[in-house]
Amino acid sequence: MNSKLKHYIRKDTIIIFFSVFLFSFGTIWLFIEFPSSVNSSIKGFFEKFGNLTLIFSIIISFFVGLIRIYPKKKLNRKFIASNTSIEIFVGDIFDEKGNFAIGSSNYFDTNFEIANLSLKSQLINRCFNSDTTDVDRLIEQSLTEQCIAGEIDLSKTIGKQQKFPIGTTVRLNQNNRQIYVFVISELLFEDGRKHTSSNPELLNIALSKFWSFVKTENRMREIAIPVLGSGLARINLSYRLLIQMIILSFVTYSKSTRITEKLKIVVHEKDYNPEDFEELNRFLKSIEI
Repeated sequence: MNSKLKHYIRKDTIIIFFSVFLFSFGTIWLFIEFPSSVNSSIKGFFEKFGNLTLIFSIIISFFVGLIRIYPKKKLNRKFIASNTSIEIFVGDIFDEKGNFAIGSSNYFDTNFEIANLSLKSQLINRCFNSDTTDVDRLIEQSLTEQCIAGEIDLSKTIGKQQKFPIGTTVRLNQNNRQIYVFVISELLFEDGRKHTSSNPELLNIALSKFWSFVKTENRMREIAIPVLGSGLARINLSYRLLIQMIILSFVTYSKSTRITEKLKIVVHEKDYNPEDFEELNRFLKSIEI
C-alpha cells in the first residue's frame, strides 16, 4: 500500500483528524451562538442562512482537520543559541542552487558501468555535462591543495588506483558554488566483482571529518546533503535512522563550533514516507544546540 494512503488510514491520524474537526466545529459554533444569544440582530443575520450556516461550519472544520493531517514534506528547526538551523525536505539534491555535498567510495572513480546508478555519476552527468575529465581535474586540484596523495592499490586494475581514507573531502568549484564529494564507503572486490560497503561507524567518522572540512571551506553558508548511506554505500539502517544519525553528528559537532548557517537534508521523492517525517519532526523538537 502507498505510504501516503497508509498515513491517512492510521488510527492515530484518524484520531487527530476528528479531534481537530470537533475542536474547529465547536469553536466556530461558539462564535456564532454566543453573539447570537446577546444580540438579536446577529441572531437574525445567521437565521437568514438557515442550514447553510451548519453546512459551512462542517465544511470548514473538515478542511481544517484535513490540513492538520496532511503529510509534511518539509521540516525546519532553528537553533537560536548556536545561530544555525536544520531543514529536512523532499526534493532532488541536484536541483539545489547553492553548495551541496554527496558521498563517494574511497577511490573517487569517475567511470561507471551503469550510468546514473550512483549519485556521483548523476553529479557528473547533470552538473558537469558528463565531462569526467573536468571532474577528475577538479578532484586532483583539490587533493593537491590539501597535500593528500592517497595510497596506491596495485591490485585494482580498473579505474583509479589511489585509495583515500574515510572522510577525505574534495571541493569541486562550479561557477558561484562549491560541490563537495567525500568518502563514506570502501570499494571492495569479491569473486571478480566490485561493490561498495560502509557501516554506521564509518559514516560517523566520515561525517565528523566532513564537518571539520566545511567549517572553514564553506564559509558558514548553508549546505545541502542527501540521505548519505542509503544508496550504494549499503548501510543497513532505515532512512529515518540515517537522517537521525546525520542530525546527531551535526548537532554533536556544532556544540563545540558553528559549522554552517543551515544544514539541508534532501530526501528523494521515491524514498519519502510521511511516518518518517512525523517521527523526525518530534526528533528535531527534542534536541538543542
